[in-house]
Amino acid sequence: MADLFDNKPSDECQNYDDVTPCQAEREKNQLYGGILQNRVSQQAQMGQNAATLGKWLWILFWLFIPSMIAGVMTNKNIVEYFPQLNAPGQILNAVCLLLYAGILLKLGPQNAHYKTSAICRFVAWALSTSTVLILLSGNGIAFGVLLTLAATAIVYVGEYHECMAHSAVVSGVDNGLSGKWVMIWKWQVWLLCGIVGSILLALIIPLLGVLVALAASVGVIVVGIMKLVYLYRTACLFRTAAEQNPTVEF
Repeated sequence: MADLFDNKPSDECQNYDDVTPCQAEREKNQLYGGILQNRVSQQAQMGQNAATLGKWLWILFWLFIPSMIAGVMTNKNIVEYFPQLNAPGQILNAVCLLLYAGILLKLGPQNAHYKTSAICRFVAWALSTSTVLILLSGNGIAFGVLLTLAATAIVYVGEYHECMAHSAVVSGVDNGLSGKWVMIWKWQVWLLCGIVGSILLALIIPLLGVLVALAASVGVIVVGIMKLVYLYRTACLFRTAAEQNPTVEF
């Protein structure tokens, strides 16, 4: 790229530095040289950002798979029939939540939403761990339930910031994918409303409440798969961009 512009003035200008046309030529070459340097610096920065996003989003994609498995193991409808899955599912969920938060924190410099999401997940992890210890001790079960509700609320706040971060980093590169991340968050809100609604319905019409809960559980799995697909696409997008825009040494 450096061969596109030659910053050296012509032989004639080298001999007559005080001539106005030669001064104009030198200024033009300086301007072109500055533009070239800025362009190379921008490409290098793009390559570095894409490499960072591609690396950590790819790890996030693989980590989300055991997170989904943990979610299924701790689902109340599954636990009702297979209670022995609850304890290992809670442990797996806590480990995945901690690692997931750490990776989001690594992505923090790329977008502030990543850092906020990481903080929310660290807090949720602390609350979840405390809840497990309380429930295992058999004391303060009511307090443990309150901690679980608080952790769930904080996780949803973290989900919002994660989805907004993914949407922001791909905006302008793949606007369709950016919109899908916003859609994922909206679906999660609707599913949360469905879960809460199923609990209220169970108090009035038990059968209807059970049906709504089952539908919401299926919806959670479907949205989880959609998120997994979009994580894969987002990671691949930046991995490809990193290959096309490698770090340039200027």
